[in-house]
Amino acid sequence: MAIRGYAEYLLRHQPAPAESEECLEKVVGETRKMENIVRGLLSVASSGSGRTGATDVNAVARETVEMLSYRNMFRDVEVRMELGETPRAAILEDPFRQVLLNLVINAVDAMGGRGRLTLRTSVREGWSLEGKVPLRRRASDPPEMDGKRLRASGAGAGSGVALAVTDTGGGIPAGDLPLLFDPFFTTKEPGKGTGLGLSVSRTIVEGAGGEIRVENEEGKGATFTVVLPPARETQNGGGEERSHG
Repeated sequence: MAIRGYAEYLLRHQPAPAESEECLEKVVGETRKMENIVRGLLSVASSGSGRTGATDVNAVARETVEMLSYRNMFRDVEVRMELGETPRAAILEDPFRQVLLNLVINAVDAMGGRGRLTLRTSVREGWSLEGKVPLRRRASDPPEMDGKRLRASGAGAGSGVALAVTDTGGGIPAGDLPLLFDPFFTTKEPGKGTGLGLSVSRTIVEGAGGEIRVENEEGKGATFTVVLPPARETQNGGGEERSHG
């Protein structure tokens, strides 16, 4: 951003009183936060559009762990992969990858970079959205859709494809649980989080006809589980190329 560029230039080249320098440092920090917010909002906007995919959740899980390993994300973290045999999920691959990245990075942060991270995939037999939180209605939908549950057009019925991310951190304080998926809510230090990761993740998952939920055990850790409808093509044994956003 231009504002950040000017502020960084002044910090590097202009001697300034302590108070002015502190203000400039805050400007740089806030613009970085704004950049992250904009990226998050763009991710939400590009992940919808009514499109569906047929994503191999196990392949994306392996690739994500490998990529983060190269970035030394798991230096002091034991990573366990318990990947079951699952059909493809009715979601575009790139948005799903973003959801998984958000959940894994949050889990590592919750453990302070030290502990055990488990990624588990499975089939949820008989899963449906009945009795669960309804999906948000888009502003462009007709009024008669208000309150009705939506399912992505490429999704099949019946069982769900589940991916769970479990950490061994300290768990989530009970008072924070109702706020977890609220935009801009974060428990991270200032400048280290925008509070958009879980909100963006929920929007992506619900937009694909799925759900995201958390199981928490204070003092022991938390598990975030994403359940998605299977891609319609995979229910009949048909294959499909991996879909990207």
